Amino acid sequence: MFEKFYENQIKIALFSFALLAAVLFVEVIFTASKDVSAVYIGNSDMEIAKISEFVMKIAKSSDQEENRFHIEAHAGSQLSLSEQMGRTEPKNILPKGKWDYILLQEHGIEMLNSEGITRFFSTVDNYSKVTRQTKSKLVLVSTWPEQLDHPVYGWQQGTHYAPPESPEFMNQQIEDANRYVAGAKSLDFIPVGSAWVKARENVPDYPLYNTIPNPEKGISSRPSLHGIYLTALMIYDYLSEAPLASVTFVPEGLSREDVENLKRIAGLVSTGQKKLANFKSTESR
Repeated sequence: MFEKFYENQIKIALFSFALLAAVLFVEVIFTASKDVSAVYIGNSDMEIAKISEFVMKIAKSSDQEENRFHIEAHAGSQLSLSEQMGRTEPKNILPKGKWDYILLQEHGIEMLNSEGITRFFSTVDNYSKVTRQTKSKLVLVSTWPEQLDHPVYGWQQGTHYAPPESPEFMNQQIEDANRYVAGAKSLDFIPVGSAWVKARENVPDYPLYNTIPNPEKGISSRPSLHGIYLTALMIYDYLSEAPLASVTFVPEGLSREDVENLKRIAGLVSTGQKKLANFKSTESR
């Protein structure tokens, strides 16, 4: 009688173990590979459509990337984030929670005076309210500083309380403002500008800016192919758990050496960011 009882108990235990193993196997299969979706909101000067395209190509090229990436760009010509929010399209689609991440990138010049920083804080707060009931996580992406011959460096003290003296100084102003808002709103922050500054230090001959002048504005601070690729690496590194070393995508116009140098620079900045600036939270709202 007891032998039969123990035999049944063993069968039940074996069945339970097999069932648990099957459940764990299915869970691993479904969690090992998933879709990572993001909407990237900025303006056309930032070339965010091309950056988004590069992020997806970088992800696809990595032999250690287990996730499928989809990045959608929403840009308005010369529009700030607050002006973007007023457009019908972003305002209607953001509350639907279609994306895992909402990447917000504001004009760098907005960060040079207290009024601009206040507008930025208010704008981020509005984006947070619109997406509060969704799964979407807001992430701030700092922009790069204007190039050295941009007229911003000739501004006089007055409207702008701290005219930048150099791209490095302007980047510090931009990132201080982004860190302030990110910290206050418990958001993550991608320090793209720091990667650009690091590139200027390590590979000063790399043309990070588009050298074609803008007929309306004169000096252009739009990113070149090098700048686009470096920015895409920074965003990819944030969204992915795969190492940058596994990336193999080499766009036409860049050499393998260029790509390796930019990967190294992005890795130095993003590694330091992950260790030193812990703005992560389980809820961004």
